[in-house]
Order: sequence, then structure tokens, then C-alpha cells
Amino acid sequence: MPMPTDPKAILDYTLARRSAAVLDLPELICLHRDCRRAHDCRYLISGDPPTPDCLDLLTPEDRARFDAFLAVVHAMLPDGPAQMPDGREDREMQRAACDVLQAVFTRYPEDRRMIRLWRRQLDRILLKKEHIPPNS
Repeated sequence: MPMPTDPKAILDYTLARRSAAVLDLPELICLHRDCRRAHDCRYLISGDPPTPDCLDLLTPEDRARFDAFLAVVHAMLPDGPAQMPDGREDREMQRAACDVLQAVFTRYPEDRRMIRLWRRQLDRILLKKEHIPPNS
């Protein structure tokens, strides 16, 4: 299937692809050799939005977890991390979501500053949440 031309569909697919890569899905479950070697999803399935091919190989529980993670990525998109959740798993999910956004947007020089600010903001929230004194 050719790549969509709608900017929102391109962003949705790119975020799904990078989310799958951050979670190591190409290396763990993908059937395509070039995806495993590149550590990145190379094939997409048509839909609205198009999704990486390896997502169809997930069990329903794993797919629900992936969709929850992708929702966290999309929630962080407009403003970055606003607050850190209470659970450790949720904090790790938000940190991984920041990794996805960093992988997507640091390719563009005008977005690098914003991503660095998000990362610092996330670290400050994490330090407050876990009561870790900052380095002086």
C-alpha cells in the first residue's frame, strides 16, 4: 500500500511505527527479515490510520497494551508531560512515550528544543514523584 498523503495519517502512522520500534516489536515478533535487521517497521497495513504490519501478530491483550501506550503518546503530543502518574508502570509508559516523540521529532531542528524541554520537564516531575533529591 502506498504511503498516505494526509498529514494526520502520516503522523499517526509514524507514531505507531516508532512506538512499535521503541517496544522492540520488529525484533521480537515481525516476520519480515528487513524489519528485524533495521529494528524498524517497514510494512504497513491499510486502514484509517495505516498501522505497522507486526501489530496484527500481537495477541488481543498485547494489542490492548500497545493501543494504551499509543494513546499515551498521542496525549503527550500537544503539550508534553503535564503530570506524572502514580503507578510505576504508568511512569515508565510515559517515559517511553517521550522516547517515541524524541525519535520522531528530533529529525527536525525546530523541534529539538521542544523535545529537550519535555525531557527536562519529565525528569523534574519524576524527581518530585519519587522524592529523589536533584543533583546540585
